[in-house]
Amino acid sequence: MPYTKTVWVNGGAPPISAANLNNLETQYDEAVAQIPIFTELTGTYTEKSITNFDVWEDWDISGIVPVGTIYAEVMVTHISAATRYAGVRKNGSALERKYYCQGYFCFTTMVAVDANRIIEIFSSTENNNFYYAIKGYWKPA
Repeated sequence: MPYTKTVWVNGGAPPISAANLNNLETQYDEAVAQIPIFTELTGTYTEKSITNFDVWEDWDISGIVPVGTIYAEVMVTHISAATRYAGVRKNGSALERKYYCQGYFCFTTMVAVDANRIIEIFSSTENNNFYYAIKGYWKPA
């Protein structure tokens, strides 16, 4: 329910009342319920390698994160000394969220997840030099 702000005036209307104070607490509870909670995944991570190169590829993570997930933490591991591009973005996005990767390393990034729990990943190399893993997710409380 949308919040209706109460304009308080010293010595005037509206008075401090149980109804007005309860409205404040109800609005607070509703706002807190919308704050996403992070859950870190532990144990063995499901890794994904690219099968189509130089194009954005869908990755269905519905078997990894629960219904209602709005963001995922993705770890990208580069296992080559070569210079390549890797990318992670929300499914259907037109943004070129590619990262310039040089040498052996890994990084994590946060990505929005669509209602079907699909994200898009990208690799500029045909040698499977990148691995992608979901490390955690955000979901409203």
